This record gives sequence, C-alpha cells and structure tokens, in this order.
Amino acid sequence: MARITREKIDELLQFLPLFDRPPAQDFVEWWGVGERDEDDRLVPPYEHYPPEVFEFYRLAGQECWRDYNCHPDEANEMMADPDLVASATLDQIKTMLTGCVGGESIWRGDWGEQLCTGIVAAVLRRLKELRETIE
Repeated sequence: MARITREKIDELLQFLPLFDRPPAQDFVEWWGVGERDEDDRLVPPYEHYPPEVFEFYRLAGQECWRDYNCHPDEANEMMADPDLVASATLDQIKTMLTGCVGGESIWRGDWGEQLCTGIVAAVLRRLKELRETIE
C-alpha cells in the first residue's frame, strides 16, 4: 500500500488557495443546455470542468488516498458533518477523498457540487492541519 507523505499532501494542498475562495461555481460549467439532436430531442446537459479540477481529482485518486472499504453513502455522511470534517483523522480524510473522487461516476456534476459547497476546501484545510503529524 502506498504511503501518505508530506509530498503527497502538498500535491493536494496546492489546490487549497484555488478552491477556498468564492465563487467556487467557476469550477463547473454546464454545456449543451437547451441543445437538440438531429431528431429535435433535447440533449441532456453535461458538465465541463477546467484542467485544474481534473488534476486535483487525479491526484486525490492516487493509491495512497484510496479507501477500498469506502461506501459512497458513508463518505457523503462524513462530509455532511462539518465538525467531523474539521476534526477528521487521516483515515477519515482518505474515506472522504475516495468518496469525492468516485462521486462524479455516480452523480453527474458531483465534483462541481463538492467544490461549490466548499467540502473539498474544508477537507483540504483539515489535511493542512494534519500535515505536520506526518513524518
């Protein structure tokens, strides 16, 4: 199993200044709204993320951050509790990040919602506090 190092934490923390500022909604744009296909049927809109969002989730999906026992509902419950996020252990951070990364494959636009609600920034703030406990 890959080890969490300060360097791995720093890879994620580089995004904190970017994600911890309003308006976070700048991180998702919906394309195709109101578009129609060749049979004049409405095409479902789809999300478009800037490259830095993809890079963050790529890094957050690395082996060292994966919780293979994570259930999406468990991760969502954890992230919905601001007190838990603010006091999370490194293992809980792993569970939350696993839920964050996988959320987009389950719910369209989930990454955008995570960024807009500030949950990613809150997790990163806690991770910044935990960084000093890592050798």
